[in-house]
Amino acid sequence: MRLSLLICLFLSLGATAQNATTQRADSLYQLGNYRAAINAYSELGTPRASLQIARAYKTSGLNAKAVEQYKDLVQKHPEQKIARFELGKLYFQLGRFPAAAAVFQNLIQEEKGSETNPEYAYYLGRVYQQQDSYQPALKTYARALQADSSHVRSLYQVSR
Repeated sequence: MRLSLLICLFLSLGATAQNATTQRADSLYQLGNYRAAINAYSELGTPRASLQIARAYKTSGLNAKAVEQYKDLVQKHPEQKIARFELGKLYFQLGRFPAAAAVFQNLIQEEKGSETNPEYAYYLGRVYQQQDSYQPALKTYARALQADSSHVRSLYQVSR
């Protein structure tokens, strides 16, 4: 009985300490103290913390570090679609269009048969458009509109 009580108390204290670190890291991030937030998130070692580290690097303009952080997170936790999506958008922003296209195509392929996120198709269309591949871009925007007929950014791109 005492042993189980001690174990529960120990686990509770560990969770509380991790909660406090998470709250501190989140506060630092929200205040724009990204370096301190990165250090605090590094103590946690969770997928969410890794995602926040990547975001902090990106927001700080440390895009190469952000790409590496996203890639590491995606490699260890491929189920993290938000990390993969943000990596694709970062590749797009950096002009790394083949890498961005591969990420978005993979995300779209995984969602075959289920509800497709129109943002994946929209960004793939933007990649094609940047590469002067207008027909594939229009088809991809149409795919986004099939998933969400009111997807404003796709509607705008198709109407141009």
